[in-house]
This record gives sequence, structure tokens and C-alpha cells, in this order.
Amino acid sequence: MWREKAIKISLGVFAFNLLVAIGNLGFAYGHYVKHEMWSIAVSIFFVCLNGGIAWNETRNIKQYRQELKDEMWHSLTREY
Repeated sequence: MWREKAIKISLGVFAFNLLVAIGNLGFAYGHYVKHEMWSIAVSIFFVCLNGGIAWNETRNIKQYRQELKDEMWHSLTREY
């Protein structure tokens, strides 16, 4: 079904964005050491952006799983 595929894709997007956010934290720290304030701001912006996308994907995964459960219960309790 399409929901299982959507869950797998969402997990991939979540993992990628979380990895990018952690990498941007490293870049932000490197800019902090060099006292480059503009670059710190840009790095923190991207940390927030990627973290927000990752958070949104967790909500999507929960929603897909709940829809899958609802569909399964609906099909199991259907009388023919």
C-alpha cells in the first residue's frame, strides 16, 4: 500500500534533515570560534529549518501509521 512507502520515504527525509541539522550545528560552532556572526546566523537558520522539516516528518509518520491502523481495523470489522 502507499502508506508503507510514504512512511519509508518520510523516515528517509527525517534522517537526512536531522543529519544536515547536526552538520549545520558543527558549522555554526566553527563560525562561532572564528567570530563570524553573519555566518553563525545563517547556520542557525538552517539548523532551525532542517529541524523543523524533520519535526514535521515525524508528525507525518505518526499520521500515516494512525491511518494505516484505522484502515486495518475498518477492514477487520467490516461485515460482508
